[in-house]
Amino acid sequence: ALTSLDVLRKELTVLPRSTTWLPELLSIAVIFLVLLRFALLKKLALDIKYIILIMLFILILLASSLLNFSNPGVVIIGIRIYLKSMPFFLLPAVLDVNDKVLKTQLKFIFALMLLQCPVALYQRFIQYGLTANGDFIRGTLDTASVLSISLISTIAILNGLYQKKIIKFKQFLILSLILFLPATINETKITLFYLPVAIAVPFILIKEFNFIKKFKKIFTLVLIGIILLGVFIPIYDHFMKPHWGFGIIDFFKTGKAIEYLYSGTESADENTWKRGDQVTAAYRSVSKDIGTFLFGYGPGNVVSSYFKNFQNKNIDSNVQSGALALTNFLWETGFLGLIVYILFILLILKDSHFLSKNDSLMGAFSLGWCGVTLMIFIQFFHSNILIMNIINYLFWYFSGVVASQAYRMRHLKNHYAVQYGVKLRSSEA
Repeated sequence: ALTSLDVLRKELTVLPRSTTWLPELLSIAVIFLVLLRFALLKKLALDIKYIILIMLFILILLASSLLNFSNPGVVIIGIRIYLKSMPFFLLPAVLDVNDKVLKTQLKFIFALMLLQCPVALYQRFIQYGLTANGDFIRGTLDTASVLSISLISTIAILNGLYQKKIIKFKQFLILSLILFLPATINETKITLFYLPVAIAVPFILIKEFNFIKKFKKIFTLVLIGIILLGVFIPIYDHFMKPHWGFGIIDFFKTGKAIEYLYSGTESADENTWKRGDQVTAAYRSVSKDIGTFLFGYGPGNVVSSYFKNFQNKNIDSNVQSGALALTNFLWETGFLGLIVYILFILLILKDSHFLSKNDSLMGAFSLGWCGVTLMIFIQFFHSNILIMNIINYLFWYFSGVVASQAYRMRHLKNHYAVQYGVKLRSSEA
């Protein structure tokens, strides 16, 4: 439902704008479920470090609001952006997502992602036409960027399954080509950064001591990379050149990539600002005093809101302040909020790597999730993932699966050693 909500509202206009609150209502329902399960179980399968970071982040949000004398309405509207996906992170801590459950969920996700290919082709060749801007090619998802990172994240998970020998090379290659095709026709440049992460990270993290097998895997992954890039570049150029007058190789060779990221002008028209301009503007503004440097201007105080009565009018915000997740955090939570968020990502990466050491489905998934987590971190500097519901909800739910299963593996070793086939030393058991 979340994947098609924006399409039904924006593109087909069959739903009212009030339906944008459905994800928040779903989050409220999930948090009640988490609280109910916690009351029954009297335990939470989650490392204390995560609990501390969540509480610390909430305190930072509240302190930032109090320091900036925020309107209560502004606080509620602003905080929801940062916390609405957190109930889904906590859900696996009270519901054990074992390999059987994970397999069912992954089948659904794979089917959903494969569906994007025919929809994207329909949008490119029939609905919008060959000359349309690639931003319109988004499948059933919200934006072209969301489509690309969702598809390439799926490729990273498939890579984890291939590395752990759960699927064969032929399956991995065919599925990757199908999933990658929409990313070649929606003109998303960041794809060139996502793809190496999806291909290389699972391979780098898996241990292989046999030299011949290691060489074969290197050769296989290089071959896959060459095939995917060989597909991407000519198709991308075919659709990009009519709009920009140059191809993707020229984009990087001629210095246009630098101009695309940073202009250094910060003109009065914020719509002309590049990503680098947005970051430097946010840094200069919050660095004016120690309070805003640490806590920002408060959640909801800078980034524009649909509800104008709940938007702080005392702060000279601009339309680009929330264009990146990075600037969103700097403007509204300061460096403390940003640091806590990054620590959270690092903890997820650590637990993903821990689980990836076994050969179960969970281990294979976690191996791929290492790549997904790094891609989410890259996306942090590219666009505002905080307002991308499908990315946020799926990432935090499956990160919760990883975090909770890592906790169970560490603290319930005998039970999970049997479930995941992990051999424990007598001292560990």
